[in-house]
Amino acid sequence: MDFSGLSTGESWLNAVFWSTFWDSNNAPTYIVYYSIIAFVVMSFVASAYATVMTVNFAYVELYLEGLAGQNLANFDLFGYYIYYAGASLEADRLGYWELAFIGVWELWALAIVVVSLYAATQMWDVVDARLVEAAAGS
Repeated sequence: MDFSGLSTGESWLNAVFWSTFWDSNNAPTYIVYYSIIAFVVMSFVASAYATVMTVNFAYVELYLEGLAGQNLANFDLFGYYIYYAGASLEADRLGYWELAFIGVWELWALAIVVVSLYAATQMWDVVDARLVEAAAGS
């Protein structure tokens, strides 16, 4: 493979895009705005991770192979209750505990999103107010 044209594209990118970005008076502002957006994206990813892990641990041994018919013995949608029901009063209530913990983790994921969106909105407003103040002073 011949990658000789890569240096031309790389030179063009450096000459046009990066020089325009860094020579601009607004480059620090762009960096702050992009950082706020990155903060929100990372919080969404953290919330999605918490939700996925909650579902994975809520359903014991939930494997995708079970859906394809390869490993049906490990496909379990009933959780702990099906194994421990009838053993004691607390074992009968185990499903309620499991649902409570699932609810707590899902509320945690929702709280991550709500708090991060509120914080990002506040940061964005502070940057906007500072830009208006700087424009009025110059």
